[in-house]
Order: sequence, then C-alpha cells, then structure tokens
Amino acid sequence: MAASCGFMFPTGVIMGLIRSRWHVPVQLAGAGIATFGLALGFMPGMGSPRTHSLSSLHTNIARVLILAFALHGFCGLYIEFYKTTPNFQQVVTNIHKWLGISTSILAYVQMALGSLIYRGVYAKEELEQGSAHFKASFLVTGAILLLIIRAGNAYMQSLGKSQEYWDSWVMTLWGIFNTFTEHRWGESWSHGDLQHTSLGLVWWFGGMLGLYMTRPNGKSHSILPALVILFTGAAMEMDSVLHETSKLHRILYHICWSVGVDQLFSAVMPKGDFQETRVKEQLQTTSIFFLLLLGWLAFNGVNDIRKPKSSGFFDVLVLAFIFFSMILYPLMFVSVLQKTIPLHLSN
Repeated sequence: MAASCGFMFPTGVIMGLIRSRWHVPVQLAGAGIATFGLALGFMPGMGSPRTHSLSSLHTNIARVLILAFALHGFCGLYIEFYKTTPNFQQVVTNIHKWLGISTSILAYVQMALGSLIYRGVYAKEELEQGSAHFKASFLVTGAILLLIIRAGNAYMQSLGKSQEYWDSWVMTLWGIFNTFTEHRWGESWSHGDLQHTSLGLVWWFGGMLGLYMTRPNGKSHSILPALVILFTGAAMEMDSVLHETSKLHRILYHICWSVGVDQLFSAVMPKGDFQETRVKEQLQTTSIFFLLLLGWLAFNGVNDIRKPKSSGFFDVLVLAFIFFSMILYPLMFVSVLQKTIPLHLSN
C-alpha cells in the first residue's frame, strides 16, 4: 500500500496533469499493487490486530480512500472510452483531476496514521487526546503554511494580508481549542493538563496580540508568532520524564527554536525586489518543513506511547529519520503540483 499510495498514484497524478502517455499504465500498476496490498492486509496472520480494529481511524479513512480511488478510476475509464457532450466531459475530467490530487494527500495521511496505529499509538480512547494535544497544532500550522506558500500563494497575496496575520489566526483558534480540550472534564487535573492548558492560553493571547499588531486590516508584519513558537520550544525542553522522551524533547526544543528564528527573520526581512522575495520564500519553506517535522516527532512524545517506544526497537534516531522522509514527501508532491497545475490550466 505504501508503494502504490505513496509513489505510484502521486506519480500517475503528475503524469496525468502533464498529459504523459505513461499516466494510464502507472495508475493501473498502482491499482494492481493497492489491490494486492489490501488483500494481504486482511489475510489471517498478516499485519497487526491494531491496524484492523473497528475503532481505528486508519480503518475508517481506508473506507473513504477505497471509495475515492474507485470513483477516480471510474472517471478515468469514462474519459478514456466514452465521448459525450464537451461540457459533461469537462465536468468528469475536473472531478478526475481533483480526486487524483486529493486522494494522494489523503493517502499520505492514511500512511502516517497506519504507522502510528501499527505501533499502538492513539487507540480509540487516546485519539481525542492526540488530536487535542499541542503536537497537532504544529501539523495544522505547517499544513496551512504549505498550502498558502505552495498552492495558493498568488491568491493569498491578492488578499493583501501578511503571513503573520494568518499565523496569528491559527495560533488564536488552536489556543482556544487546546485550552478547553486538553483536560478531560469531570476528572482530576493532572500536571500535564495544567501544562498544556496554560500553554494554550499563551497561544490564545499571543495569537490575539499578533492579530492586533498586524493592523490595519492584517497588512502589517509582526514578530509575535515567532516569539510564541520560541517560548513553546523553551517549554518543550523542560517537559520530559523518561530517558527516551528526554532525548526526543531536546530534539523538539532545537527544531522549535529553528522555526521561531526562521519566522523571526521572515517577519523582519525588508520587502522589495525579487531576490528578497526568493529568500523569504526559502525561509517560509524551511518553516513548513520544521513545523511538520516538529508535529510528527512530537506526536511520538506523549505519555500514552512512551512505554511502547521505550521497550521496542524504534529509538529516537530511527523515528527522526522516518519522519524526516515523511515530511519531504508532501513538500515534494505539492511543489511539483505547483509547477504542473498552472501548466495544465494553460493548455
């Protein structure tokens, strides 16, 4: 499944956008590998029982993904073998194109969830905490920044808002969300609940102050989002219990500070000629990478998964390498899409 969803299908999508003759063979090969992998996954004695649990988010997304792949394939066959009115043909073509792009992104989420659930991470009772935990905020911030910079940069620039304006909104909303969801209401407060709820207040009020400092109309730049991330990195350095988790939090501390310094330079950099714009784009791309890496690594540092990770053969270095490669994948895919979609539309 990783070979088909992680490599074959995204490659086929790119080939379809540039109208390569290899589009159909690559997609058919990917469908064959995916069918074989799906059959293997449900054979007795194959995989992990956790992977196929009915309460698994990985399993629920798999159902949606299979239906999306089936509809995508049906649209492709219709385009290939049936010629109808031009207007209806264009509608089917657009559905086929955007299904290919969206299923490739959803497949990446599915593979990431599969790797977590395979190791016993975030079962049904732990999924709520995992989504509410502050680690998810870095994934959300990085994903939004990735979409803005790589997919919708021209549109976002036409709105006339600064990047710090959008960063402040994400921080404000996620701070509010984390403040009221980290603690399980009706239960006693733990030390971790107090830590993450109070950090939610920092993001909440820091984001609101960032919004105020980007006035008028969100056009000004602000260093507040960078300072909040720097403070979060300092808090991470102090939040550790077990030996392996201490190592992980030291890595997170350095990554978080890298994001903060990167965004600080991006906020204070003078805006002007093409060269300065290129440097700012590279800084923003670096922030995207570090935010996504920070989110995935931090997801493996919560209390619920310390025991499986400490007793298994996945040490901190192996996890860092695995998630390093997982972050490079969406950056590469979206960067290629950024180049091929305008080419496709112009044709």
